[in-house]
Amino acid sequence: MVTTDDGVAQALGTRYSVRQQAARTTVAVEEGAVLMRTKMSGQQLVLQAGQVSSMTQQEIGEATTVRESVWAWKQGQILADNMRLDDFITELSRYRTGFVSVDPAIAELRISGVFPVAKPDDVLASLTNSLPVSIHTVAHYWVKVGPAGK
Repeated sequence: MVTTDDGVAQALGTRYSVRQQAARTTVAVEEGAVLMRTKMSGQQLVLQAGQVSSMTQQEIGEATTVRESVWAWKQGQILADNMRLDDFITELSRYRTGFVSVDPAIAELRISGVFPVAKPDDVLASLTNSLPVSIHTVAHYWVKVGPAGK
């Protein structure tokens, strides 16, 4: 049983992933089933293998088909398929000590590819090869991603 800020995800003989985000918790089921229950309203949903859903403290969203990219972390990768740059940086930041900021002017740029998470600073540096961005290291623990030429 995994308890988050928003509720509980209870394994029913399964393999699954629980991810606490700022405003919700996302549960993805790889094998078996998981009972989701919100903290405040007590709403429940049983997810089956291949399904994903998110919950807040009050409600659970509709179950949908899980994307294979959800399991990429098990191979030490991020799979980005037309992902917003700011979302990609948020995901990459989970594997890096410190803070990475993204200038709002480039936040909506899109990125696709398979990226290893073992060396996140190398991934950051490689962004300048495929996107019109610049990488500025303010301090070892603080990196800014901005528009190219700035």
